[in-house]
Amino acid sequence: MGLDVDAVAVALAAAVTTAAINLNGQRVTATDFVPDALTPPHFAVAEFVNTFHRSFGGRDEGSVTCRLFVSRADDAEGQRTARKAASSTGSASILAAIEAARGNPGERALGGAADDLVVQSVRGPRLYQVGESNFYGVEFVVFVTG
Repeated sequence: MGLDVDAVAVALAAAVTTAAINLNGQRVTATDFVPDALTPPHFAVAEFVNTFHRSFGGRDEGSVTCRLFVSRADDAEGQRTARKAASSTGSASILAAIEAARGNPGERALGGAADDLVVQSVRGPRLYQVGESNFYGVEFVVFVTG
């Protein structure tokens, strides 16, 4: 089948937008790219690694790195907010928002952009530089097949 990398990125951002996640009273915005300037909390699709021809039928496997930038506030608040979003459960769970886009068994994930997906890991919190600003955040790795 193969993967349309751009369609996967757009669908991941849409999944987080649809979840309407709030952190510290602010709704998380999401983009399929990392902007030069942002207002936290902001989810962005970053790097992508695609391994072609994992089967003779042409199946691709990809790892998508996504980042959630949560705060430019003090270190304690920023790190606590990042950990909340990194949780596997709860109303602020990015994992739950992304995995909700898997669809029902037998359906393609991400609105048809991938065969399936799973959030493999989350790492952080740490500081990320975006443009001239530093933000506390976490990094998610999403495994997709197509």
